[in-house]
Amino acid sequence: MNTQQELFPNSVGPSHHNAPETSHRAALANAPRSGSQRAKVLLAIHNFGYVDRNAVGPGLNDDEIVNASKLTGNSVRPRRGELHQGGFIEDSGGRRSSMLGNGSVVWSLTNKGLRAAKELTD
Repeated sequence: MNTQQELFPNSVGPSHHNAPETSHRAALANAPRSGSQRAKVLLAIHNFGYVDRNAVGPGLNDDEIVNASKLTGNSVRPRRGELHQGGFIEDSGGRRSSMLGNGSVVWSLTNKGLRAAKELTD
């Protein structure tokens, strides 16, 4: 599967568009800041993704992240992608139905993501 950067090599990442590649990678690796959209997505998975859902295990799919974070899907998907690229979340291997009835990836926190979420909530 191609990454977004491979599909759109001139696209702007979470750092300034004229920044070198190393700056883009560093921005993805940095922990989300309190109040940011990345923090809201990370905390949605942390706060709401670990309840018994009578389905796959812990984590949330994109539709569930939208509901828990109160952000739009157009805000959630890029932030979720950044968190994934930065190693804060991962594909749990599970799938849940999306609003359209399709199988949707269930995203869960990595150890790095769990540490970042705890820092945001302390």
